[in-house]
Amino acid sequence: MTRRDEGTTRTRDATGVRELPNYPAISFTTMQGWPVLGFGVVLLGVCVVCVLIWQGVIEGEANAPLWVIGVVGVVFGVGGLLLAAYGISDLRDRARRTRELLTHPSETWRGDHDWSRALAGRGMPSRDSGRWWVHALGLALLLSMGVISNWIATIESGNGIGGWFTLMMAVIMDLIVLLVLGLAVRRLLMRWRYGSPRIVFDRVPVRPGETLKARVVTRGLGRVDRLVVTLRYVVEVYVKSKTSDGKTKEEVVCKEHYHERWETDDVGAHLSGDGVLPVEFEIPGSAEPCVLRERPARFWDLEVRGEVRGVDFVHRFTVPVYGDQDAG
Repeated sequence: MTRRDEGTTRTRDATGVRELPNYPAISFTTMQGWPVLGFGVVLLGVCVVCVLIWQGVIEGEANAPLWVIGVVGVVFGVGGLLLAAYGISDLRDRARRTRELLTHPSETWRGDHDWSRALAGRGMPSRDSGRWWVHALGLALLLSMGVISNWIATIESGNGIGGWFTLMMAVIMDLIVLLVLGLAVRRLLMRWRYGSPRIVFDRVPVRPGETLKARVVTRGLGRVDRLVVTLRYVVEVYVKSKTSDGKTKEEVVCKEHYHERWETDDVGAHLSGDGVLPVEFEIPGSAEPCVLRERPARFWDLEVRGEVRGVDFVHRFTVPVYGDQDAG
């Protein structure tokens, strides 16, 4: 369904399911809690061993320069920190959910997600703003792997086909590192230009059949040329696939089951005097509630995308949609 007003377009689609490539999922990995924490601790243990070898504390015959062993330790350490931090965060969230359910047994939605900032009227930060540490650790991991691949290409140079192959792999890794560095610079520029956006809801929770009324608070939206705001219902699924060496891997994929999109070229006309963007969407009466405590998750997301020359504004906010049985 499409409705056009002067300078704006509103479309709604609840007819099909489509995959959202590269969409940021709630579930960071397919492992949760203690298993992912334990795996992270194992990787940190390997990191410690590599660092001790590098520093000469553990002596023995090494098949590579000590500095390369140190870099390998950094790779394992970064991966271990990333997984351990996620595991600890997941365990803390489980403990918080248990406390909320004990304190508010008739309002089970409080235990589904940490909505304390929304209830206090301070606004919920965007999901994109809270992932900076993931990107930082991931960048450090890629840089370490790039150093190792270039070292291997250097020692294998002149060894015929094998040397050319390792050189090609090193070049591919270098291009990936440059791409990720570019994305990191873009994210920093977006943070500098737009600050830390947050969303303030008029009502928490929002029930099926009600109108979502909220305000996106940020800076710099008045500079964008085009604004696209999308409310969507996202369902995460775990998808198994085969790798090139025949092994099975499992990854998190986001699929969209519903969306309503509002677009405008006259951005300034829709901003309030202090630069706040009011948003309103009708939540369908048959809407499924958020289920954020489980993995894979199911949730309602509000994406605000501002198109402008230079660095676009792209942020996503989780919306507290819960039915009467979840709202108390």
